[in-house]
Amino acid sequence: MVAAKNGSILQVHHPEHGWLAFVLPPEHAAMLGVALVKQAGMCEYFAATLPPPTVSVN
Repeated sequence: MVAAKNGSILQVHHPEHGWLAFVLPPEHAAMLGVALVKQAGMCEYFAATLPPPTVSVN
């Protein structure tokens, strides 16, 4: 983890394996962030709290 100077660290808790750490390069961390924001928007859309998105999903 020390060698990941410019990476982003993502930690996920797995019920059987405990905390898992992943080091993501900046471009992959950005892609994950965009995907999570889009997913959150879709959840709100299907819960009928937001209008349909106007941005296309790649």
